[in-house]
Amino acid sequence: DWEKAIDVAIELKGSEDDSGNYNALLAQFYCELSTAAIERKSIEDSVRNAQKALDADPYNLRALSVNGDVEFAKGRYKKALSYYEQALTLQPEYITEIGQNLSRCYSESGDTDKYKFFLQQ
Repeated sequence: DWEKAIDVAIELKGSEDDSGNYNALLAQFYCELSTAAIERKSIEDSVRNAQKALDADPYNLRALSVNGDVEFAKGRYKKALSYYEQALTLQPEYITEIGQNLSRCYSESGDTDKYKFFLQQ
Protein backbone atom coordinates (compact mmCIF):
# COMPACT_ATOMS: atom_id res chain seq x y z
CA ASP A 1 0.00 0.00 0.00
CA TRP A 2 1.65 3.22 -1.22
CA GLU A 3 -0.20 5.39 1.30
CA LYS A 4 1.31 3.39 4.19
CA ALA A 5 4.74 3.55 2.57
CA ILE A 6 4.41 7.33 2.36
CA ASP A 7 3.41 7.55 6.03
CA VAL A 8 6.44 5.48 7.06
CA ALA A 9 8.83 7.51 4.89
CA ILE A 10 7.49 10.77 6.32
CA GLU A 11 7.88 9.41 9.83
CA LEU A 12 11.45 8.25 9.15
CA LYS A 13 12.28 11.55 7.45
CA GLY A 14 11.42 13.37 10.65
CA SER A 15 13.29 10.98 12.95
CA GLU A 16 16.61 11.66 14.65
CA ASP A 17 18.29 9.10 12.40
CA ASP A 18 17.45 10.80 9.12
CA SER A 19 20.44 9.37 7.27
CA GLY A 20 18.43 8.09 4.30
CA ASN A 21 17.27 10.05 1.31
CA TYR A 22 13.59 9.83 2.08
CA ASN A 23 12.70 12.62 -0.34
CA ALA A 24 13.64 10.41 -3.30
CA LEU A 25 11.59 7.56 -1.82
CA LEU A 26 8.62 9.83 -1.24
CA ALA A 27 8.81 11.04 -4.83
CA GLN A 28 8.77 7.44 -6.08
CA PHE A 29 5.81 6.52 -3.88
CA TYR A 30 3.82 9.57 -5.00
CA CYS A 31 4.67 8.69 -8.63
CA GLU A 32 3.17 5.25 -8.08
CA LEU A 33 -0.05 6.83 -6.81
CA SER A 34 -0.12 9.30 -9.68
CA THR A 35 0.40 6.60 -12.30
CA ALA A 36 -2.35 4.47 -10.78
CA ALA A 37 -4.67 7.47 -10.79
CA ILE A 38 -4.00 8.08 -14.50
CA GLU A 39 -4.91 4.46 -15.20
CA ARG A 40 -8.17 4.94 -13.26
CA LYS A 41 -8.82 8.15 -15.24
CA SER A 42 -8.76 10.10 -11.98
CA ILE A 43 -6.87 13.11 -13.31
CA GLU A 44 -7.31 15.25 -10.18
CA ASP A 45 -5.72 12.57 -7.97
CA SER A 46 -2.97 12.10 -10.51
CA VAL A 47 -2.20 15.82 -10.63
CA ARG A 48 -2.11 16.08 -6.84
CA ASN A 49 0.22 13.12 -6.40
CA ALA A 50 2.47 14.12 -9.30
CA GLN A 51 2.91 17.55 -7.72
CA LYS A 52 3.66 15.97 -4.33
CA ALA A 53 6.35 13.89 -6.05
CA LEU A 54 7.99 17.04 -7.41
CA ASP A 55 7.62 18.80 -4.06
CA ALA A 56 9.45 15.91 -2.39
CA ASP A 57 12.25 15.78 -4.97
CA PRO A 58 12.24 18.49 -7.68
CA TYR A 59 15.09 16.86 -9.61
CA ASN A 60 13.62 13.38 -9.68
CA LEU A 61 13.52 12.04 -13.25
CA ARG A 62 10.44 9.95 -12.66
CA ALA A 63 8.58 12.79 -10.95
CA LEU A 64 9.25 15.03 -13.95
CA SER A 65 8.23 12.30 -16.36
CA VAL A 66 5.02 11.51 -14.45
CA ASN A 67 4.13 15.20 -14.39
CA GLY A 68 4.62 15.18 -18.16
CA ASP A 69 2.31 12.18 -18.41
CA VAL A 70 -0.33 13.98 -16.35
CA GLU A 71 -0.16 17.08 -18.53
CA PHE A 72 -0.36 14.91 -21.65
CA ALA A 73 -3.47 13.19 -20.28
CA LYS A 74 -5.00 16.64 -19.76
CA GLY A 75 -4.22 17.56 -23.37
CA ARG A 76 -1.65 20.17 -22.34
CA TYR A 77 1.08 19.03 -24.70
CA LYS A 78 3.39 22.03 -24.43
CA LYS A 79 3.39 21.81 -20.64
CA ALA A 80 4.07 18.06 -20.91
CA LEU A 81 6.98 18.83 -23.23
CA SER A 82 8.51 21.17 -20.67
CA TYR A 83 8.53 18.40 -18.04
CA TYR A 84 9.98 15.83 -20.44
CA GLU A 85 12.64 18.28 -21.62
CA GLN A 86 13.57 19.09 -18.01
CA ALA A 87 13.98 15.38 -17.30
CA LEU A 88 16.25 14.95 -20.31
CA THR A 89 18.30 17.99 -19.35
CA LEU A 90 18.97 16.36 -15.98
CA GLN A 91 19.59 12.85 -17.32
CA PRO A 92 20.04 12.76 -21.11
CA GLU A 93 20.89 9.05 -21.02
CA TYR A 94 17.15 8.36 -20.60
CA ILE A 95 16.35 9.56 -24.12
CA THR A 96 15.04 6.14 -25.14
CA GLU A 97 12.50 6.09 -22.32
CA ILE A 98 11.40 9.71 -22.59
CA GLY A 99 11.87 10.08 -26.36
CA GLN A 100 8.58 8.33 -27.13
CA ASN A 101 6.73 10.73 -24.86
CA LEU A 102 8.40 13.68 -26.57
CA SER A 103 7.43 12.31 -29.96
CA ARG A 104 3.78 12.00 -28.91
CA CYS A 105 3.75 15.57 -27.56
CA TYR A 106 5.34 17.07 -30.65
CA SER A 107 2.92 15.12 -32.83
CA GLU A 108 -0.16 16.15 -30.83
CA SER A 109 0.91 19.79 -30.63
CA GLY A 110 1.68 19.88 -34.37
CA ASP A 111 5.16 21.27 -33.74
CA THR A 112 7.01 19.01 -36.18
CA ASP A 113 9.75 21.58 -36.84
CA LYS A 114 10.75 21.64 -33.20
CA TYR A 115 10.69 17.84 -33.14
CA LYS A 116 12.99 17.69 -36.16
CA PHE A 117 15.34 20.15 -34.44
CA PHE A 118 15.26 18.06 -31.28
CA LEU A 119 16.13 14.88 -33.20
CA GLN A 120 19.09 16.58 -34.87
CA GLN A 121 20.69 17.51 -31.56
